[in-house]
Amino acid sequence: AARPAPEPDKQQLSRGRGYDATQWAAVTPTPKKPRSPSVESPKQAGSAEKNGIDLDTLLLMQIGGETVMEVVKRAQLADVSVQRDKLRLERIALVGPQDDDEERQSREYAVRDELVWRRYGDNLKIYVPKSARRQVLEEFHDAELAGHPGGEETLRAVRKQFWWRKMDDDTREWVRTCEVCAVVKVGRARDKAPLRPRTPQAPWRMVSLDVLGPFEGVDKNHRFLIVLTDLFSRWVEAKPAGRATTLEQIGFLQDIFMRYGYPEVIITDSARTYTGDSWREYVDEHHIEHVQSAIYRQQANPESGASKSSRRRCACSCMKIR
Repeated sequence: AARPAPEPDKQQLSRGRGYDATQWAAVTPTPKKPRSPSVESPKQAGSAEKNGIDLDTLLLMQIGGETVMEVVKRAQLADVSVQRDKLRLERIALVGPQDDDEERQSREYAVRDELVWRRYGDNLKIYVPKSARRQVLEEFHDAELAGHPGGEETLRAVRKQFWWRKMDDDTREWVRTCEVCAVVKVGRARDKAPLRPRTPQAPWRMVSLDVLGPFEGVDKNHRFLIVLTDLFSRWVEAKPAGRATTLEQIGFLQDIFMRYGYPEVIITDSARTYTGDSWREYVDEHHIEHVQSAIYRQQANPESGASKSSRRRCACSCMKIR
């Protein structure tokens, strides 16, 4: 005979909530009993697959002196709504379904050994009431013999014998919010964005503009070096300048473009020189696409790094200021 259901333990239901097709009344959970350790020594901890532990062994794992199956059976017998569902299914099996809803229930559920089961073809999986879902998930994921497997591995193990509505979502959420897994396991490495998303296909279609300096110990009219590089052929044009203003750089570009033509794309850094009206008007007038590399991310400019350092050493050598 079913014993009176205790008051709900809200903390016990903090994980693994869901609505069930077999429940037509509120579910009254049983309080969680303190469970003894699943193994005698921490040295036995590890994944079920690694230690060769099969499903039958997991089902015999102890939860406060009970096996997993015993906990589920006790929860069904103590759940008022499950007992009501069982009586309804027994009546349907005895007199036949009276409407479409009862026809569906007779196809999807069965009563065996005084328990409610979910039909899957010729297979039966025991229905887990809300009050026992936490213990089931703990034993198949948190227990030492389970070894904290991944979400899909945990779900495959639970699916073999158990069922409840939204079981897949509850299991994945349980694993996702596991504190031990979050601390111990290493997440999947994210793919890094390509450092050179733009690759030139022909000469003088994409160029890079950069400014080196200021150099110390040189004539004041040569403190900066304006450098333009064709990213396809690596052809370099350079000019010393006293100041690296926008107008100075535009004049430098115009002299070069009059000889080689205007490029399609020009890449610069994010300095203020390239954000003013004069610069925008110049590139718009000549239909040049302006691309700026991110601040503190000079790798986005293909001519940064080793090439820039090499040019700086060359300039310093020519100016005899090593």
